[in-house]
Amino acid sequence: MVQKTGKMLFVGSAVLILLSGAICIFYKHIELYTQDKQPYSGTPDVVSSRTEGDECVLIVVANAERIEDEEKFAEETVRIYEENTFYTTRFSRDQTKILKKVYMSVYLQKSDIGHGPALFTILYDTESSRTEIIE
Repeated sequence: MVQKTGKMLFVGSAVLILLSGAICIFYKHIELYTQDKQPYSGTPDVVSSRTEGDECVLIVVANAERIEDEEKFAEETVRIYEENTFYTTRFSRDQTKILKKVYMSVYLQKSDIGHGPALFTILYDTESSRTEIIE
């Protein structure tokens, strides 16, 4: 009889662990599904960055349904870059190497990345402070 109780306790514990795992997976799935359903903030943010030599490549999301004015959006994004005030990313400015060009590939939402080309790319020349939009 003792062995049966031990087996039942083991089976009960295993079921509890599996059920807890299933609940965690379900919760994470719901969280990821609703992430893009939240209201659009309209504030640009960086989701990825890569530096090669004196150039930097950023993946930027607009967090918007659409971009009305690309020029205005580019100016705002460059301003946020210069002020180093992106929501999720802070860039280290203590490097001895100064970046000459920053390429910012722009997507509407994070979920758009990898599902098609960027809407446009912002080229920011840090030496001349010139901004150009590349379609």
